[in-house]
Amino acid sequence: MEVSDIKKTEFKFFIFLIIALLIPSICKYFDTHIFKNFKIIDFFVFLGLLFFLLKRKNLKKFYNLENVLLIIFFIFLRISLIFSDGENHIKSFYEVSTYFSLFFLYFFFQTSYFLKNKKFLIQLFFTLFFTISLFESILGIEQFIFQKKVGFFFETNFGFDVKNSASIYMPNSYLKYLNFQTNYIIRSHGTFLHPNIYAGFLVISLFLTLYNFFKSEKKLLFLLFFVLNFISLILTFSRAALGSFVLVLFLYFFLLLKNGFDIKKLFFFTFLILLIIVSIFSKEFAQRGFFGKYFQTEESISADAGSQNTRNVLKDVSYNILKKKPFLGVGLRNFILKRENFSNVEKIDRANVHNIYLLIASETGLFSLFVFLGFLAIFFIKILKNKTSLLSISLFCIVIAFLIIGFLDHYPISTFFGKMVIFLFLAIVNNEFNSHLSYEKKAFLYQ
Repeated sequence: MEVSDIKKTEFKFFIFLIIALLIPSICKYFDTHIFKNFKIIDFFVFLGLLFFLLKRKNLKKFYNLENVLLIIFFIFLRISLIFSDGENHIKSFYEVSTYFSLFFLYFFFQTSYFLKNKKFLIQLFFTLFFTISLFESILGIEQFIFQKKVGFFFETNFGFDVKNSASIYMPNSYLKYLNFQTNYIIRSHGTFLHPNIYAGFLVISLFLTLYNFFKSEKKLLFLLFFVLNFISLILTFSRAALGSFVLVLFLYFFLLLKNGFDIKKLFFFTFLILLIIVSIFSKEFAQRGFFGKYFQTEESISADAGSQNTRNVLKDVSYNILKKKPFLGVGLRNFILKRENFSNVEKIDRANVHNIYLLIASETGLFSLFVFLGFLAIFFIKILKNKTSLLSISLFCIVIAFLIIGFLDHYPISTFFGKMVIFLFLAIVNNEFNSHLSYEKKAFLYQ
């Protein structure tokens, strides 16, 4: 490819990317309350479906089962707002537009245009990602050591001044070498809104670091980067992220072994690093509740109880919603707005249920959840049955880690960041298994 062609490719790609990402903002700006059930996003959806209908002969390659299920899932999201009781949340239709934006990108990543430029775009992604990841890891460690914001204007204010879910209780006997002034320790945030979301970002970085360990000749560099990422992950004290990473790590090595990769050295060094770091922070893990309540102090148990009670109440709310509105739920993004109508207690925190599967079912119905699970199941079956590239294995394991986190937190589906990881990473994986992309399999299978 000539230099001029590369520049044209870059320009076209970034124009498309900008348009796709601007769709939510465009919808938010032009939406009015003149029509109860029609919003500007419906215009984009109508044009998209019309395009697929008129060009169905040319777009046959997109009519695989997983793509059809994704379209059906999107339709359920929109219908849930039409039949929801009472007013919809002010951000409900904005949420529809973010989903549409991601679906727009999802299908773009399956085009021949993306495949022709896949190597360049992936290299660009890794360059940008690891630059950001290095900054985020160092920032998170500094925030923990100094127990305050480092000073960048884009650091969030949440969790640095009050006792809430962004801090944890640690007895005085722990971490004395850092001379903390209080028993409540601030968890690392990076530039993210919450430590748990920051932890999710670090899980992505860890698996992509392992991918580059195989790809790069500078293996020691990526082992050091792995150590830095894992220490940053520990300092978030996110139990869901840490647990999911360790569990999926076994799946990752199993898939590598199944596809003929030599994993002996990486397996040894990875788990040696994990054992050393975990042993150093063993007391902190114990107080966080990783090894059960027996190893926690009464104060630590008490500090965890408040959060756990809130989660239980929100789960009860979701169960009550499913009993009364099992088919279409209370409407997309409406759980927070209508949670009190389905609660057995007088006061309930303003939060989503900390389980993405209950959240999807509560807001858009059980049928929507089954379609979503069917969409995911297809990828799982294909990964297990077929020969798979290193990149696809890495991206798939990241998605699985987010889906496991989804049993204990809501951000993998309630935030744009979480949805982007799931849908865009699966879009890239999907390239490998479409029959019309057989030439791409040969080119990238053992990259």
